[in-house]
Amino acid sequence: LTAATTLDSTSAGAAAGGAVVTTGTLTGGSNNLTIDAGTAGVVTTNAFRGVDSFTLLDAASATFANASDATTVDLNLTTGGAITFNGLLTATTLTTDTDDAGAAGDDAFSLALNAGATITNDTNFDNVGVLTIGGAGTTSSFTGGLSTTGQTGGTVTLNGTVSTTATNMDFGAVTLGSATSLASSDGDIMSTGAVTAGGNTLSLAAGTGNILLGDGTNSVTGASTLTLTSSTNTTFSGATSANDIALNGTTGLIDFTGAVTTTNSLTTANQPYSVRFQGAASSIAGNTTFLNAGALTLAGGGTTTFVDGVTATLPSAVNLQGSTVASTNGGITLGDADTNLAVAGTSVVDGSAGGVITLGDITLAEAAQLTVGQGDANVVSLRGVDGTAGGVAETLILNSTGAITVAGGVGQGTSGADLGQLTVTNSGGTTFESTVDVTAATLMATTGTIAYEDVTNIGTLGTGGGYALEFTGDTTTVTAAATLATTGAVVLGAGG
Repeated sequence: LTAATTLDSTSAGAAAGGAVVTTGTLTGGSNNLTIDAGTAGVVTTNAFRGVDSFTLLDAASATFANASDATTVDLNLTTGGAITFNGLLTATTLTTDTDDAGAAGDDAFSLALNAGATITNDTNFDNVGVLTIGGAGTTSSFTGGLSTTGQTGGTVTLNGTVSTTATNMDFGAVTLGSATSLASSDGDIMSTGAVTAGGNTLSLAAGTGNILLGDGTNSVTGASTLTLTSSTNTTFSGATSANDIALNGTTGLIDFTGAVTTTNSLTTANQPYSVRFQGAASSIAGNTTFLNAGALTLAGGGTTTFVDGVTATLPSAVNLQGSTVASTNGGITLGDADTNLAVAGTSVVDGSAGGVITLGDITLAEAAQLTVGQGDANVVSLRGVDGTAGGVAETLILNSTGAITVAGGVGQGTSGADLGQLTVTNSGGTTFESTVDVTAATLMATTGTIAYEDVTNIGTLGTGGGYALEFTGDTTTVTAAATLATTGAVVLGAGG
């Protein structure tokens, strides 16, 4: 092109339907190029290159076979047809009608950037039709930002790497057409709709930006592998499902607001982030170890099942908030000498049949109730249990047909000020190795012996069953009158 050029098959509008426009490569020489094929004309072009401003005014459809570039690309169709770029599209500015100067109603088209795109300025896709960004293995770079929230009338499909540079990318509902990576280089990645993965992998990297995916009902569904590489905070808003979930990096909170389902694994990294599960019924396959240095929180009133077991001793704290943590085939280890287990509401630790339950030092918030075991043959080991002084009393219930050992103190106040109720529903023998200081203790059933080996203060004691009962600490105080109704042997005093 040696000057601004218009390819018009409508005879300047005299034939509104237009005719076919077919060209080879159009080399612009930094001139403007306009193509108008009307409502019936089909545009088939090898490519346009070196164009200043490229405008497609109208066509039944338009296809560009190879890499094309212009300073400004303005796409317009009134027919609902498809504009297809099979080569890389490069432009400083790309518009899809609503924010351009075209005529009203010329945003009715589908757009496919099958080889990806390199766009400098903020890009808002607002066409009425299907939108495809990238193909398998391609890279689409929107330096100034990317938004598809104005696009309506069809599915938005993502492929390959889609990136921005320290700017935001905003989506509605999207579908993955192949392995996809979203990278915002310190911008936010936001999706107000669900991400339907279709068995493809999804990688997320926001740098110091935040990530929000999901509409509250579904977040990312059906992924092969879901990988979170970086963010400040990430929220999966709704149900999340993948074969594997890898939480490799974040500095703040990774929050799953809905059920989480994995068929293979969930892995974490030794990074400073916290993880929270709030779904009603999550199922996480494999033996899961939390390596993150922030807190692990199980909340929302639901059940999180770690199929082959869970270990959380490296997080700064483990919070169990009115919820159940369970395992189908493995053990449960929550906390240790350095990691406290904080319990609120009515919470349960439900081990698998024969699985080991190991809990660190436990603090019960006001009115909290913690049940450890659901009557299976779990070997249970607790470090110590403390309540909250004042207010409504807290409750600890131990229920396992396996042996139970409590190594640390139970209730640390005076006369049970810090723990209201201690209940042994069942056990294969229970041993309290340190001090016990509770308002009430109810010992319902056990095979073997319930043994108090240190200083014991109980306000009201209730017993029953065929177990042996031993109080062998230096002092034992039961405030209210008690009848030792057990039919097993009773030992009072350190001398036996």
